[in-house]
Amino acid sequence: MKSICIKENMNLKLARTKTKMSQLELSIKAQITQTDLSLIERGLKFPTEEHAGKIAEALQVDIERIFPDLLSRRGNMKKREG
Repeated sequence: MKSICIKENMNLKLARTKTKMSQLELSIKAQITQTDLSLIERGLKFPTEEHAGKIAEALQVDIERIFPDLLSRRGNMKKREG
């Protein structure tokens, strides 16, 4: 599970640095806390679907590009609940 988180944080950091945005700038634009953004980027926290959507929108990229495993994680969670 950690490898998924690491993969996503690398995609996020790469996308953020390509836009030359700081974590603070992105967190403001995405309307999430800088702490949450930092934790997500470092692979210490999975983003909620809401946060992932806001981050992708702020970076002007498809959500699947920076969080490719988000949909599969959501599917796995639904299987466990069902």
